[in-house]
Amino acid sequence: MLVRCTSNDLRSVAAHSPLRQELGRWFDTDSNLLPLRVGGLYVLYGLHVKDGWLRYFLADEDYTATQYPLPYFPVFFDVVDRRMSRCWAVG
Repeated sequence: MLVRCTSNDLRSVAAHSPLRQELGRWFDTDSNLLPLRVGGLYVLYGLHVKDGWLRYFLADEDYTATQYPLPYFPVFFDVVDRRMSRCWAVG
């Protein structure tokens, strides 16, 4: 799957929404900006649902430092290519 980043700003999510509260558990909300390039295309390496929230695992702009895909919420992306990799396993 392939997604395009539409926003990298945590402030684009309504301040008192349940999603904004969940984002606060995952990200440093003082900086407000995620290490994603708006307009950038990202390959999804996995999907994960936890506590009812879907997350996309992708290699962000800090990937060279972390060396593994990190989880991001779909609100920051549009899906460009819905085809799943043949290497994915569901279970």
